[in-house]
Amino acid sequence: MISETLVIEITKAFIEHRRGEFVKPGITERKPLLGLFSLLLAHKVDSSRFSFFEQEEWSSTLTSAAYLENFSDSSVAELVISELSKISEKGWMTVVNKVQTASQFLRLSSLSVIDALTLYERVLHRLQEKAPKSPLQGSFPYQYWGEGFESVLKVLVERNSVKSIYSPNAHRGELTSYTSALIPSSTVFSETDEQSSTYVYQKLLITGAEEAHVYENSSLDQDTDIAPNSMDLAVTACVASVQSPAPTTLHRNELKGFFDPNRIDLTSLGNNPSKEFALIQHMLWALKEDGSGIVFTGKGPLQREKEALVRKSLLMSGAIESVIKLGDNLLGGRSTSVYALLLCKRKAVNEPVFFLDASDMFETRSRYSYLSDVTLFHESIASKSNGVTVEPEKVIEGDAVLFPEFYLSKTTEVKMVDIDRLKLKLKEAQKTTDKCFALLKEMQS
Repeated sequence: MISETLVIEITKAFIEHRRGEFVKPGITERKPLLGLFSLLLAHKVDSSRFSFFEQEEWSSTLTSAAYLENFSDSSVAELVISELSKISEKGWMTVVNKVQTASQFLRLSSLSVIDALTLYERVLHRLQEKAPKSPLQGSFPYQYWGEGFESVLKVLVERNSVKSIYSPNAHRGELTSYTSALIPSSTVFSETDEQSSTYVYQKLLITGAEEAHVYENSSLDQDTDIAPNSMDLAVTACVASVQSPAPTTLHRNELKGFFDPNRIDLTSLGNNPSKEFALIQHMLWALKEDGSGIVFTGKGPLQREKEALVRKSLLMSGAIESVIKLGDNLLGGRSTSVYALLLCKRKAVNEPVFFLDASDMFETRSRYSYLSDVTLFHESIASKSNGVTVEPEKVIEGDAVLFPEFYLSKTTEVKMVDIDRLKLKLKEAQKTTDKCFALLKEMQS
């Protein structure tokens, strides 16, 4: 596990001390700085890559970015080296010296890919974040904790048949890189309007991605570089971020803008389009006929009344394979419930939907949830046990609620719910509550 002390020490090596204050590097310096740092981390993950780091005085050997071209081992590395080549000779030596200083804190026999990504992410976040008073403070919030998601993704991702990965609405690229780390030598496509494509490329270099295509746009823009029926696996998250710098990102507000009828079923979305399900329909459009998808989401999209029609549409198409409740603290010091919606285009239309509450298979350590029983989690999903399977027709009844707790009980018996009658009872209860408040107010006056 990567300690915050290590993160702070490396961050300290990348910043300057002026007039009693720490000054973070600007964008023009930060990109090549973290680019060279990603090469170092890639070597730590796999010592056969970029062997010049084995030299005790490697910094004196790297006289220019052009020198690195002899050690490029993938198209992703070439893109990183291209970014490094943009800096001046003076700037080059500054970058090399800072990374050399940072490398003194990396005297580890080996780093796992997830550890390297976690280290890169945390240093990057500290250098980018505007809110904290100092990038060297001890407490710092992180979204999509690498150690927490790694074991979950290992179970959910079918690695053997995946050659192309699609990560729409990639936020800062965390899940993109974590998924790529589990499927090395894959081709990765990613879209984000929150993070610079340069940093996402550099993370994919660490994972060993064979090729990467990263676009700085919303996945639902009118013009898309993604081809239909082209992806083996699609992974995204529609869970609100506590640290996102942009208030208008896809997972913060209702999605507005262009909806391509070839990609999105406008009728099922209704008059109040859902950001989550518009994205899910776009993912299904991009997946191959035997492709699969993973959507991490909160409880809202699985139960909100306004999305009942689009949930029914997805159920009728057979696209929803399973819905799994994960650990409540998977996103850190937030109690938001996190669910994994598993999509499968090859699933038969009348095949039952599997619902699993796996929250008891997680434990919380240092504010984050970790999968404590990987074997049980894997077996439950593979054999569709310890949960309940429900016929699509049963799920469609009412508002097509999709969260597992609605269907799971001690007897795993699915009971019919009269939605209209339930709404009427709720209205009557609200009237009673209003009367009580009115009476209390009258007594106080």
